[in-house]
Amino acid sequence: MREFLAAGAKERQKLATSLRNAAKAYGEVDSESATALNSDGSGTVEAQSAGGAGGDSSAGLQDTPTVAAAGDPDFTDLKTAAVKLESGDQGRSLVDFANAWNDYNFALQGDVKRFRAFDNWEGDAATACEASLDQQREWILHMAKLSAALAKQAQYIAQLQVWAIRSHPRQRTSQSSRSCPKTPRIRIKPSSSTPNISKSRSRCFPSTTPRRPWNR
Repeated sequence: MREFLAAGAKERQKLATSLRNAAKAYGEVDSESATALNSDGSGTVEAQSAGGAGGDSSAGLQDTPTVAAAGDPDFTDLKTAAVKLESGDQGRSLVDFANAWNDYNFALQGDVKRFRAFDNWEGDAATACEASLDQQREWILHMAKLSAALAKQAQYIAQLQVWAIRSHPRQRTSQSSRSCPKTPRIRIKPSSSTPNISKSRSRCFPSTTPRRPWNR
């Protein structure tokens, strides 16, 4: 897309330069014709060309902010996926990307009105120039459609980001699922039948105190 826009900018500069050279050539021809008429027809009128090099004062295309890479495409564990989903700008760069291309789409559509038919210019040169302007106008409309398509794709990916955050576990959830739950402890009430049992003993972790061997 950027290569297309760069090529279109060069063609626009060439077209604008040709139009300015043509206007300058017509002005010089009119001036020489007026001089020849004022000198009783003894002057000469030289042919002019609309070609030639020249600059273009039109503004260049501004770069649209790029979106950061999403990372490796392979599957990751739960904790890493949760960290990736909660890190970054939560899809804000994609929203800004879509808004930028939508604005560019509207700007291109607004420039189409500049391509209008000539009022006081006829002939083969005028016909050829109007054909070039029509091609440029159609190309700009095509670029506007592509800009709108890029914005739509970015909006779709941003919606997928929101869906992924809502559908997948958060970082706290993954951490709690990995942590070992605490084992409850059973309180044993001492009685006369159990004189040597500890008052607090774990159900999952029994006492590991070794028994004292018999004296030999």
